[in-house]
Amino acid sequence: MREGWFEGCDGTKLYYSVKGEGTPVLLIDGIGCAGFIWAHLVPYLKDRYQFISCHYKGHGRSDMPLTLDNVATKDLAGDLGKLCDELKLPKVVLMGHSMGVQVILEFANMFPEKTLGLVPVCGSYGKPLDTFHDNKLLKTVFPTLHNLVSAKPHLLQPLWTAVVNSELAYQIATRFEVNGKLIHRDDFKPYFDHISKVDINLFVEMLKNAQNHSARPNLGSIKAPTLIVGGEYDTFTPMWLSKEMQQLIPGSELIMIPGGSHTAPIEMPDLVNLRIEKFLRDRIDPLTVKKKKAAPKKKKPVAKKKAAPKKKAAATKKKTAEKKIEKKAIKPKKTPSKKVVKETETFKAELTKKVLEGSKEKKSA
Repeated sequence: MREGWFEGCDGTKLYYSVKGEGTPVLLIDGIGCAGFIWAHLVPYLKDRYQFISCHYKGHGRSDMPLTLDNVATKDLAGDLGKLCDELKLPKVVLMGHSMGVQVILEFANMFPEKTLGLVPVCGSYGKPLDTFHDNKLLKTVFPTLHNLVSAKPHLLQPLWTAVVNSELAYQIATRFEVNGKLIHRDDFKPYFDHISKVDINLFVEMLKNAQNHSARPNLGSIKAPTLIVGGEYDTFTPMWLSKEMQQLIPGSELIMIPGGSHTAPIEMPDLVNLRIEKFLRDRIDPLTVKKKKAAPKKKKPVAKKKAAPKKKAAATKKKTAEKKIEKKAIKPKKTPSKKVVKETETFKAELTKKVLEGSKEKKSA
């Protein structure tokens, strides 16, 4: 494992860690979380994929921001863009859990060119308080809670730490919020250990920003391969939200974990891991394998005739010319026809006769 820090969009020092080799996969948590939900997935797939975890501002080993003005969903997605630049990652697969689903959907909207694939896990596309437990109760009381925390964070922080990290809180959660029959304490307890240390003012401010955000208008424009993982008994984000998201994102896939709650990845890890593995193998790997170019056919070398030296070339030309002349000289003449021979003999006889007659006339004179 290697780890490091980088500067977020507002200059806050943020922590990241890298495990495994292969196609890069960013793991994005919910509010108050620092990686507990991925405890089974990373060991299972790290030999084939590179998993990168990043802690939000004021979470885990990241610094607390100077102000709470830059903890909106867009700011968190922008921080991930900075991380990609820091690690020189041209394209990544993003897996988000709970509120992390909103963050990865916002990332896909802001950086479509960097989005290789999406895996929203047990989360909503926006306004989570509207559907918490499938009623408006939390949405109704939240403004009062937010004002109370903002007014007296120093008084409520110790109470928050004590209550959240108590055995009572664990028992209530396993009986009413998650599937206590499937979940193991060793997997779930780290969640309580970490969230109890998160600044309560930061927590409610991030929750307020999540409530003010919705990626729904942008779901139809998502082109990256997407696998949606939902829990059959998820009370935080009811399963109908996962089904609706699958209908809104073109070409997306959906798996509903039977008996799964908001923490399905650690309740039924084998099923979740196998389904994510299949998605990565079938939908992502083909996009990352470079097609081998067919090697050009090698041309057979043509043997070049060696050029004769100039003197030899001249001599050769001379001999060739002489041979041509000889052939012309040796060439036999055509045999004259009988007609021509007879005419020639007649002409000779007449010529001889005239010559003889001329000689006689000269002698008589």
